Amino acid sequence: MNWRSRGEFLDFKYHKYLKQIYQDQEGTGNGIIVYQKSAQTGLTERMITEALWLPDQYPYNSIYFFPTTGTLGDLVSERIDRPINESQYLMEVSGRAKVMMGKHADKLGLKRMTNGFVYFRGSNALPAITSVAGDAIFVDEVDRMDMDNVPYFSKRLEHSDLRWQRWGSTPTFPDFGINKKFRETDQTYYHIKCPYCNYEQVLDYWRNVDEERGIIVCAKCRKKIIPYTIEGRWVAKYPDRDIRGYHISQLYSPKLSIKDLIKSANGISDSELQQFYNQNLGVPYEPKGMKITDADINACKKDYVIPDYSQEGVFIGVDVGKICHYIIRTKDRIVAIGDVSNFFGVDSLEELMSNFKVRGMVIDALPETRQVQELIKKFPNKIKMCYYTGLAEMKEAKRYWKVDGPKVNTDRTVSLDFTFAEIYKKQIELPKNLDSYSDFRSHIKSTTRRITEDNKGNKRAEYVETGEDHLLHAMNYGKLAVNIYNTATPEIFIL
Repeated sequence: MNWRSRGEFLDFKYHKYLKQIYQDQEGTGNGIIVYQKSAQTGLTERMITEALWLPDQYPYNSIYFFPTTGTLGDLVSERIDRPINESQYLMEVSGRAKVMMGKHADKLGLKRMTNGFVYFRGSNALPAITSVAGDAIFVDEVDRMDMDNVPYFSKRLEHSDLRWQRWGSTPTFPDFGINKKFRETDQTYYHIKCPYCNYEQVLDYWRNVDEERGIIVCAKCRKKIIPYTIEGRWVAKYPDRDIRGYHISQLYSPKLSIKDLIKSANGISDSELQQFYNQNLGVPYEPKGMKITDADINACKKDYVIPDYSQEGVFIGVDVGKICHYIIRTKDRIVAIGDVSNFFGVDSLEELMSNFKVRGMVIDALPETRQVQELIKKFPNKIKMCYYTGLAEMKEAKRYWKVDGPKVNTDRTVSLDFTFAEIYKKQIELPKNLDSYSDFRSHIKSTTRRITEDNKGNKRAEYVETGEDHLLHAMNYGKLAVNIYNTATPEIFIL
C-alpha cells in the first residue's frame, strides 16, 4: 500500500513528525493503532484522511465515531464537508462515484466514496452504532465517550477480513480510556537529535522547557532548539508488542505558544493542571483527592476481623454481574465481604439473608431484574432494587434517593459522593484482615471523580472506572441500605 498517498489524500498541512507516521506504520502488526495525543496536533484530520482514503481506494467501509451525536453535525460540516468541497480530487471522486454506483450518498451520517462508504456515529447512540458494519473503525476522543457503548465498536468489524482499528484521544486519567489502550501498545515516541551536540531525545516539558528564557532547549547542552525543524524518528519502547501506539505532543508543534504553555504549567488549581497534562502534554493526570487511595483505606482499619456473624440488624449491598458481589455492614462497620454465584440455593444471596441478621438489602436492579424480583418476594419488605437513574428522578425527593415500593432510585454520582466521603472522613470501619480480601482494594480504588464541561460551559461531576468496581458499587448499595432501613435520621440531599 502507498502509505504516503494516505498522508496527502486531503492535502492537509501535517506536522513533519505526524506525516512520518505513515511510513512508520507499514506492516504494522494486527491492524490496531492507538494515538495518545495532546490537543490541536492535527490527529483528527489525520484519522479523517485515512477514513476517507480507505473506501475511496478499496472496497471497504469505514466507521468514524465521535463522542456525541449532538456535535456530529458541526464536526462533519467543518472537518469533512469543507475539505471535500475544497479538494478538486475529492469533488471528482464524488462525481465518479455517482456515475459508477448509480446514486450518491451525501448526508450527515454517511458519505459515499469511490469504492465504499464512510459512516459517522456518536458514541451515545447505541442503535445507530449497532445498525452498521464496517472494515475499519476510527474512534475520535474515546475518553469523552459513553464507555458503556465503546465495547460495541469493534463488534462492527466481525464480518471483515481487514478489521483495522484506530483509536485517538487526549488522555484524562491513568489507566482509563486512551491511556489504558496506549499502555498495551509498543509505546512509540518521537526522537529528535540536537543539531549542536547530536544528543537524541524525546521532548519532555521539565527537561526541555527553559521557563526563565521562555524557549525549548536541548536536554543536554541547553541550547535553544526548534523541534519542528529537526529531523527525527519514531522509536518503540516495547518493539515486540504487536499493537502500535504513538504519543503525540504539542512540544513538537510549529503552532505551539511557549508563553501559554508555561502559564498552563504553573496553574494552581487541579483543573488547570489537569488541562496542562492532558491537553498540552498528552499524558494522563490524576488530581489529588479525586480517588480513594491505600492511605484512605488504611486509615479506616480497626482491630477486628471478618466475617462477623454476631452483629444484629445488618445491611447488605449487592452489585449484580456474572456473579453477585456483596458488602455486609452495620451503620458504621463492614462485617463481611464476598461474592456468591446464585440468587437461591447453595452459595447464594438467599443463604446470606439466612446466615446474617439482616435488617435490609439494596441490590442492583440490572441486569437480572426477574431474579431480583423473585428475591424480593422471598423476603418482603427487606429488599429494595436500585436503579441509577440520574438527577431528574430526584427532583421531588428530599434525600439523594427516592423509594417507590420495592424500588429505589438514586443518582450514581451523588450517591458515590456520599460513599467516598464516608471513607475520606473515616466514618466507616474496616477489618484488620481486610487484605485477605484481595479484590476489595482494587475495586474501591478503581474509580475516579472528574469534572466535565459541555460545549455551553456547563460543568458536571461524574465517576469513571479504570478497572473492575463491583465491590465499590456493593458498598454504595450498602450505604443506601443503611440510609433507607436505619432508624437514624438520614442525610438530606440539597438540589
